[in-house]
Amino acid sequence: MGPQAQESDVRFVVDPSELACPACQGALAQDDGRLQCQGCGARYPIVEGIPSLLPGDQRDWRETVARLDRELRRHPWVMAKMSFAACTWLPRARRQILESIAIQPGDVVLDHCTGCGENLPILQRAVGAKGRMCAFDLSLYGLQRAARRLEELDIGNVRLQQADAHALPYPSRQFDAVVHFGAWNQLPGQKRALEEIIRVTRPGGWVVILDEGLHPQRRDSWWGRLLRWGNPLFGSSPPMELFACYAEPSVRWVVRGMFYEVRFRVPN
Repeated sequence: MGPQAQESDVRFVVDPSELACPACQGALAQDDGRLQCQGCGARYPIVEGIPSLLPGDQRDWRETVARLDRELRRHPWVMAKMSFAACTWLPRARRQILESIAIQPGDVVLDHCTGCGENLPILQRAVGAKGRMCAFDLSLYGLQRAARRLEELDIGNVRLQQADAHALPYPSRQFDAVVHFGAWNQLPGQKRALEEIIRVTRPGGWVVILDEGLHPQRRDSWWGRLLRWGNPLFGSSPPMELFACYAEPSVRWVVRGMFYEVRFRVPN
């Protein structure tokens, strides 16, 4: 898939009507094992059932994709360390946070920067058999892991795409909720990424963004200093001025105050 993969037989359903050209937002049609934009004519490969919807020359993405692949291979070790530091099993905390989002059966949900797909089984249970989910990431390794997870759990109403957060391959106002867990602090061009999230979310839909960031009262404690020494991203603050341009967001610190969560509804 993407710039580093060889094309192979499609394993998952690809519905072009659920997608849009990331370059011009034109409609896509399937043609000879690829997706082709009916507007600008751009063509995107489909590998193992996962469309690679990266704008521009796919070869330009190789270095970025390879770097993210390396980071995600270390992800289990990073999660183990953070679970130890938090004295909390983070997968359980993740489930509790996701289950608190007002997602209804039948909703259409986007798992934004899905990584290895840890959110997908929890979100899929929330949308139910009549709902639908999309999940994207830049990492080839992460999407392969997510695809295996879906196969093992026999989950069929989740679609995976390789995509860029700054040029989402979805029609406008498609999702009832967009969820982003992790790496927001490291995301370049946050303003553009948020503009794209707002574009693809229906008015009244939920946006939930969570990432490392210690509660202000904990940052200068011995524990907070230790966490920031091990991972400077724990010194991050939620960019409330960015979110406030679009809505009235609420912020809370979760998992013993180690992470911030920003949650808001897209205005009508």
